[in-house]
Amino acid sequence: MEPEPVRANANFLLAALITAVVLAVIFAIGAITYAAYTRQSDRVEKVQAENAKLEHDHHMIGAKFAEQSARLNAALAAMNRAYRRGFKKGRRASTLPAPFRKLAPSVQQGYVVPVSVPKELKKAPGVRRTAHGYTIRWPTLALFASDRESLTEWTAKAWPNTARTEKIGPRKVLRMVGPYGTVYAWRERDKTYAVLAMPSADGLVRPLVRVLA
Repeated sequence: MEPEPVRANANFLLAALITAVVLAVIFAIGAITYAAYTRQSDRVEKVQAENAKLEHDHHMIGAKFAEQSARLNAALAAMNRAYRRGFKKGRRASTLPAPFRKLAPSVQQGYVVPVSVPKELKKAPGVRRTAHGYTIRWPTLALFASDRESLTEWTAKAWPNTARTEKIGPRKVLRMVGPYGTVYAWRERDKTYAVLAMPSADGLVRPLVRVLA
């Protein structure tokens, strides 16, 4: 028989070995679990980051799409307005009275022109058109239109203290008297218009201005 102290030492060593093995296994399992948790945590963080990026990208795409849609709608609306204006101008130009048909290009440029012949103006006028306006002349009356001249070029020719504002149809015009007769001038659609009338033709101005469109 083995002595009791030797047997006790053997049992102690065996117990210590078993304990060490168990602890090693526990630590190994813990290390594996921690490594797996770390990997899983990294994967979760990566997925969360990707989801956040996707949400951000979707938000940006949505905002960009909304912006592009708004621009497209605005462009379509502007195109429709331009088409309607062009259609109206084209229709108006095609129906001009014979004396004023050569002013069709001026209509396309945005000028207002006589769309009918006032019954008070029976004689055929002289019509001259340029790239920057037009002139219509009767013996005692003349209509000038220009995109270069300003109102001051007409007011500067008027006699002092003769200018006053009058309303002819929907238009407010500046009436003034100068050495060449009575002038009715106004601005419309970024263009300057003036009617020059001899004293005997002052009553013909209103019928002419009323048919401008």
